[in-house]
Amino acid sequence: MGQNLSVKKRYPIRKHKKSSSDASNSSDGSASSASLDPSSHRSSGSNFQYIEGRRYHIAEQTRYALPDDDEEVYRLQVVHYLLRYIWSSNFSAPVEDMLRDGGHVLDVGCGPGTWTLELASEYQQSTFVGVDISPMFPSEIKPKNVSFLQLNATNGLPFPDDTFDYVFVRWLTTAFTEEQWKSAILPELVRVCKPGGWIELGEPDMRLVNLGTNGSRWNAALATYLNKNQINPSTCYTLPDLVSSFNSLSQLSTDSRDIKLGSWGGKEGALAAQDCSDFMKAIGPRLYELLEMDGEEYARFVEMAMQEFETGGRSFMRYFRIWARKDHGMNGLRGEMKKKNKDKKLMKERVDVKERVDVKTINEMSNAVGM
Repeated sequence: MGQNLSVKKRYPIRKHKKSSSDASNSSDGSASSASLDPSSHRSSGSNFQYIEGRRYHIAEQTRYALPDDDEEVYRLQVVHYLLRYIWSSNFSAPVEDMLRDGGHVLDVGCGPGTWTLELASEYQQSTFVGVDISPMFPSEIKPKNVSFLQLNATNGLPFPDDTFDYVFVRWLTTAFTEEQWKSAILPELVRVCKPGGWIELGEPDMRLVNLGTNGSRWNAALATYLNKNQINPSTCYTLPDLVSSFNSLSQLSTDSRDIKLGSWGGKEGALAAQDCSDFMKAIGPRLYELLEMDGEEYARFVEMAMQEFETGGRSFMRYFRIWARKDHGMNGLRGEMKKKNKDKKLMKERVDVKERVDVKTINEMSNAVGM
């Protein structure tokens, strides 16, 4: 492939400091195991709680279920380099010329800012803004053409209409409900995108394929947890229709790749399997109750699921890129949600859900959790 599969920490991450109340919850830097009572591990006046030594957003304030700590920063960096390697690129929208000439780019849900920082270093004529609910991006050392803001995108974006030439979103399937995608996120992406600019989404199908017994049970528990929070684990299949429903968007395109899990996928597969394991561990406290496990039992469970990547079938995850252009003359929110039958038909030809979803696997997963 055209890209090296290397993981680097190019910029320092912000270190999270515990308050005195955090320390009182855990003198050794960790919280008591397996308890999901937020009041047991919250820091006073904070938006975060500590569960088994890892820092999470308080559940009542956001549906974002993953940690906000240095371990998660590293995992997200690995995801960036893995996706760049699989696609041999950092983007699919035709924005190369704009980036070289100098444009304005917004990365929504930027995480540690790895994608933003890499592009900012390569395209120094352009300016980049990253926003995220978690303050895990660099706060001090960064290129002069980059800025970061901490905010909750479901509350809107603090930018004027038609500000950015390119709006980028990636791997937020587990963060937003379909209603939020429809009524909050996508309208704001369209609003702040300039006429003639591009919007690009990159999302996985969280229903993994060809998993073993333990992996299927875990995947079913994850789907149950997400569904209870009104989150579609396979929103990648509905996003094209949601995007096509905007009158102001056209030239809608999609592409997908299968991310192999395990040594059968070579170096890429081994790294993807390790990231999958790290994701399982990161979201574990949200699944303990569903799986009727404590932390130690869950850790052993994840190890068995990992072993199945090597001894079972050829497991993989499917990942999609979706991009569209905002038409000239369509300012602000003039492209309101309105179904466009022509675009819907075109997208269904490009993304045939019946061909892409392994129905047998999904049925097996739905019966896998003993609840």
